[in-house]
Amino acid sequence: MKGFCYSFAVVSALMFGAGVVNAAFVGSAMAEEKNCDKCGHVPAKAENDCKCDCHNAKH
Repeated sequence: MKGFCYSFAVVSALMFGAGVVNAAFVGSAMAEEKNCDKCGHVPAKAENDCKCDCHNAKH
């Protein structure tokens, strides 16, 4: 039982660490998306009411 507790603690710590690192990478990747200079929208996201050409451009 003691070995199981230690193993569980190690696995839990590793999974927690992986979650923190993953959250940091996702946060930095989302921060890199820039808004269009003309309309202010994110070009990768389709905006139905926007007439700007940035949504139709291939990135």
